[in-house]
Amino acid sequence: DRLIRTRRWSNETIDMFGIEHVRIRGGMRYRFPFLKDGEPVYWQDRSIRDDVKVKWKGPKGNCTVLFNVDSFDHGDPLLLVEGLPDVITAWHLESTRTIIGVPGVQSVSKARWLAGLKAYAIEVGHPITVIADNDPAGQMLREKLDQELGYLVRHVYVPEDYGDLTDWWVDVGHRDQDERDR
Repeated sequence: DRLIRTRRWSNETIDMFGIEHVRIRGGMRYRFPFLKDGEPVYWQDRSIRDDVKVKWKGPKGNCTVLFNVDSFDHGDPLLLVEGLPDVITAWHLESTRTIIGVPGVQSVSKARWLAGLKAYAIEVGHPITVIADNDPAGQMLREKLDQELGYLVRHVYVPEDYGDLTDWWVDVGHRDQDERDR
């Protein structure tokens, strides 16, 4: 209920992405599974409370896939966003069904991920659209992708008043969706 209320996501979307509650050391978290061919291969847990020091946790070891990597199968233009919640938010915008999330700005430096992104953009004949957060880490992400992928990247910016795509969606973006649903 809290995700529906605070993030403005639908039950169907939460179920589709497999987001669930988990209890870790007495605290409740949302679990975001990273699926490859429909099977969980990694996960990240987000604290339900915002006042927690460590908001995101995952298992030890490296994340082997980008979040929502299975959406690559659509052949649509690719939307890459910073962070897992922004993938779910972007899904609601219905601009494309090929939406992946970078689980952290540093992770985009993985050579095999960059090579995969480049190959996909060339294969489908569309640049990668990137929506990064309005903070120094988001700027680092934009610069890294520009440096590595050059002309294959196009940026969409969230209005300056908002930290990221989900902040904008919660405040403004969902209104169009609410009107369409009526």
